[in-house]
Amino acid sequence: MISRARRLAAVALGGALLWLPALTGIAQAAPTRVYSASLAKTAADVKRVAEYWKPDRLKVADKYSPATPGAAADSSSASGASVAGPVPAVSRALAAQSVAASAPRTGTARTMGKVYFRFGSKEYWCSGAAVAAKNRSVVATAGHCAYDARQVRAADYWIFVPNPGLNGETPDGIYVGASISMHEDWSGKGDYDYDYAFVTVHRGFTWVAKDGGYVMQDVGTLQDNVGGLGLDLNKKPGTYTVTPFGYPAGAQPDGTTPFDGKSLKTCPT
Repeated sequence: MISRARRLAAVALGGALLWLPALTGIAQAAPTRVYSASLAKTAADVKRVAEYWKPDRLKVADKYSPATPGAAADSSSASGASVAGPVPAVSRALAAQSVAASAPRTGTARTMGKVYFRFGSKEYWCSGAAVAAKNRSVVATAGHCAYDARQVRAADYWIFVPNPGLNGETPDGIYVGASISMHEDWSGKGDYDYDYAFVTVHRGFTWVAKDGGYVMQDVGTLQDNVGGLGLDLNKKPGTYTVTPFGYPAGAQPDGTTPFDGKSLKTCPT
């Protein structure tokens, strides 16, 4: 893993391990600029995304390709998502603050999950995690799991499913993405040293069978349901412990494929 991404410890290489809970920032002489992009802004947008991810589609979602940094996005259909735009810079004093963790109900794994989304006409998935935030509604994942820097567009139909079941179950809800916050060097340059993103999500819901179909049932905010991992900023390398969690998939360097991406794994560091 590249050195800066190792220090940030927030990179989820599509289907690879998401490095948490030590999401660290880097102190710089000047404040970095954060870029944002819209996902589902309105109630109509949320409904459109929700309707796309009905239970039948979720049951086969693990068969989709895990997104990887080098994978070329399918451009056969245009995305309706907004192009990234700047938001005010964050001061060093504010960026240096840490957000305390909100304890999950049943352990660290409860905060972990998968993000599902589409670029063009092809669906993908990645690892992701709920993180502690004042709005109680933030997911950390890789930048390429939410925004295609080469085509300058955000993903379509983006959702987060914490603690997903093996057959499409969503015991802790489905959370539709509202907006992405990312480093300008990812959105503008596609620099993989900055391949990380934080996605604000809407209130969660589950599908409930009714009269031969399904209706949406509100389940509240993400952090209220699964807790949130803490953000620890501006730590020096070697002064913290990192525990990698995620849903590994894809071939290993020797060509073997020991992981299918369906089960949460951890590994020693």
